[in-house]
Amino acid sequence: MNYVVPDHRLATTGVKGMPSPYYVSPEQIMQDKSEFVHKGIDRAKEVIVLEYKDGIVLVAENPLSTVFKISEIYDRIGFAATGLYREYESLRFVGIRDAEIKGLTYTRQDVTAKWLTNLYSQYIGGIFWQMDAKPLEVELLVCEVSEDATQSNNIYHISFDGTFWEEQNTAVIGGRSDEISQILEETFQTSLALSEAINLAAETFATIEDSVDEVDRYNISPETLEVAVLDRHQNRRKFRRLTPEEVAELSFYAASQIREYDKIYNSSPTPEDRNLSERDREMAVRICWKPYMHSPRLPHILGRVSIPTAIIWGREDQLVPLECGELYQQVIPGSTLTIINSCGHSPQIEKPDEFVETALSFLQ
Repeated sequence: MNYVVPDHRLATTGVKGMPSPYYVSPEQIMQDKSEFVHKGIDRAKEVIVLEYKDGIVLVAENPLSTVFKISEIYDRIGFAATGLYREYESLRFVGIRDAEIKGLTYTRQDVTAKWLTNLYSQYIGGIFWQMDAKPLEVELLVCEVSEDATQSNNIYHISFDGTFWEEQNTAVIGGRSDEISQILEETFQTSLALSEAINLAAETFATIEDSVDEVDRYNISPETLEVAVLDRHQNRRKFRRLTPEEVAELSFYAASQIREYDKIYNSSPTPEDRNLSERDREMAVRICWKPYMHSPRLPHILGRVSIPTAIIWGREDQLVPLECGELYQQVIPGSTLTIINSCGHSPQIEKPDEFVETALSFLQ
């Protein structure tokens, strides 16, 4: 009797003895690609986009002065990205080039955020769904400010696989976007002033940074934030990038008049400073976090104050405007209101001599 001895080497060979590739299902390839991209984006710093009363503000946590996450694309259109810099910088260039070509070929009004979003979606999705191509490690926001305040702005969120959706009022991209979005859901209010919107974004970044280890923690300051606006009141080009000095001056009337500005704001915080800052932030959260910077019960509470009260306010305060100080004086019985000219949100820092003189006069 003849026996056939199987050669197991033949089980992995195809025609003419050539090895055949292992089979991997398309679903598994897409899942592996998604996990690969998520690992990269999860390490990326975040970008927050907020609508405010005059347009859209874009704020990125970006300690590098040589790399921009926020950019202008066209007249009314802004661009924000996170992920791998060389990849989203190429996408930014493609967007600017194609927008200019479309604007010259047709009209400038034909260049819209929706058109650009579809363009990016096809390009990013085409690469992601190619079986043998590396996916782009990017996440994008395309924003368009309306010409008229009665019309709605457009904010589109584009994922790494080309899918996109429209956001309302707020949008976040980056590694901790879910946590930041949850905070903004509780704190965002419509018709914010520019200073209030930037302050909200900075406070949200600071809250998230406080939750990480001190070794990996970034100090949130005007120098570590990249800020730009799409301001509908500007002429044709609505995009404007804010310098660290302009961001600081949204809190102060003039940072240059503060004697110890560099010592206070440009130095690394000590452990004692961090503890004090965390306690102050915790108190601020308890008092004015939900709803953000507003309490319907405050007039009733202040009306029960029965001790002499002095209110000192900066005339150019852009975080909490002078009208609030005037309301405080109206509801606190027997209170006095002193207004310091050429002063912003922190009179005790910006105008210490006038502040101390007023306080001593009240206490004597």
